[in-house]
Amino acid sequence: MPNPNDPELDLVGYLNGKTGAVSAITLATGTNLFSGPERANKVGVPSNSVFVRNSGGMPATPYFANSPQGDDRQSSLQVIVRSNPNDYGGGSIFARDVFALIQRAAVSGPSSNYIYCLCRQSDPVYVGQNDQALHQFSINVLMRWTG
Repeated sequence: MPNPNDPELDLVGYLNGKTGAVSAITLATGTNLFSGPERANKVGVPSNSVFVRNSGGMPATPYFANSPQGDDRQSSLQVIVRSNPNDYGGGSIFARDVFALIQRAAVSGPSSNYIYCLCRQSDPVYVGQNDQALHQFSINVLMRWTG
């Protein structure tokens, strides 16, 4: 059975247009919300940005023998939240806002809705500054669906 769900793109689609409760930063695809690996801070990619990439997951398992519903699938994603060089506190708030938007999100895919979307830790993890001195926070996400 084909698998048209793409957790990376589906999560980006879900986050598009959402605003952080505390940071008041609105996420917009192609402006400060991107699928794939982190991009350099340059024109068109601001310091305060979010990057969502697929990072693997468990192998697909049969839902039920010969079920038309397909397989049970779980994907792991890594969400990198990035902030200004001199604003660790603001970056932490931004990362917590993104975390709150993702935890238990009702994400839809083209073939089926996701059973769950869960953050794999209690808070965003600070991973340090990148080569441009931008603060980075990681949110690891597990998404499960049948398809």
